[in-house]
Order: sequence, then structure tokens, then C-alpha cells
Amino acid sequence: MSNIIVSVTREAHNSSMNKSNELAENRTDWAEDRTILANERTFAGWMRTGMASLAVAMVAAAQAVAFEPRAVAAAAAAPL
Repeated sequence: MSNIIVSVTREAHNSSMNKSNELAENRTDWAEDRTILANERTFAGWMRTGMASLAVAMVAAAQAVAFEPRAVAAAAAAPL
């Protein structure tokens, strides 16, 4: 009789361990997926920042070409 109880107890324990291991593997897989998605979001953020910086630099360069220092000097001297 005690052998049957021990056998049933072992099977129940092994079954719960298999279920626990399966849940742990699922959590690990989900964590890996979240990490990959976070890396993609970070990369997209850096790309977005880089493109915005490039756009600002292009606008500044276009303004610098059309800039005439004489206009600044005239504006500064006008109040005098």
C-alpha cells in the first residue's frame, strides 16, 4: 500500500515539476521577446534622433549660406 502512495506522490510531484518547468521556459521566452523588442525600439529612437539632427543641421547650413553679416552689423548700429 505504501508503495502505491509513494508512486502516486512521485508522479504528482513530477507532473507539477514539468508544469513548473514549462511555465519557467515560457517566461524565459517572453523575456527574450521583450528584450528583442526593447532593442528594436531603442534602435528606432536613435535613428529618429539622428535624422532629426541631420534635418536641423541642413536647415542651419541653408540659413548660413543666405546669411549676410552686414545685416547684423547694420541692425546693431541702428539704435546708436
